[in-house]
Amino acid sequence: MANTNTEVMEKQNIETVDRDETVEVDTTTKLEEQLDYNFDNTKARLKEVMDIYEDDANSLAKYLGLSYQSLNKKLNGHVDFKRGEIKAISDRYHLNAEMIYFIFFEE
Repeated sequence: MANTNTEVMEKQNIETVDRDETVEVDTTTKLEEQLDYNFDNTKARLKEVMDIYEDDANSLAKYLGLSYQSLNKKLNGHVDFKRGEIKAISDRYHLNAEMIYFIFFEE
């Protein structure tokens, strides 16, 4: 039976413990445990997630097919993120619906 998207997202990052045993690591839970949730804007919220993944704005911009300047306009609230960009970011950082809302939509 094929895995659903949710099952796949929950089972990403499998670490090998020894040859016969694997341990599944739920990256979403680990990420939620590390977030502060006290940031008041999209830039700060997304920056915290990027820091956890040791990522930077240049790398994210390239991943999204944007210039660094275009990404900064979106991060600073001058231009809205497109639905596809939010989806790509959520895939890159394994964000669940609550985290997507917190980063992009919570005021």
